[in-house]
Amino acid sequence: MAEEPQGLGSSNTSTPREIVRLFQCLICYRVITEPLMLPCGYHCCQKCQPPGRCPSCNNVHDSQHGRIDQTLGMVAACFEIELERLRVASLDMNLCAEVGVLDISRPNSESRIIYKFYQHSKLLAIWDLAQDGILGWQNDISYFELWPSPEK
Repeated sequence: MAEEPQGLGSSNTSTPREIVRLFQCLICYRVITEPLMLPCGYHCCQKCQPPGRCPSCNNVHDSQHGRIDQTLGMVAACFEIELERLRVASLDMNLCAEVGVLDISRPNSESRIIYKFYQHSKLLAIWDLAQDGILGWQNDISYFELWPSPEK
């Protein structure tokens, strides 16, 4: 049995970043399309399948032993539907935040501001950064709500 991939929360309450990591490709850093489960338990996009070695745990595997994870694909599709509902609802909430990407591999790293003003929740900000391939697997974000919200 493959051990649980590192970086995933073990408590009952996961952070938005941990939730998005579940749907994020280890190679292209985007939200997974056509999820492929490697023999070690990690996931990547089918088109990103690494030749012979997992990019996260470095385990050697035969490239023919990965399998399409239809369950993860269906869960991701359902999750995206719910995120779109949240996106529509958050437009009426007058949310505004400054979002930056943090390189947690370097202590005291400066955040790189991606969106000066972001009109949605932290979960949606993280999801959008992952969809764009901007948020690396080991990166985190800074999210500062700004009140009052600047005029649109």
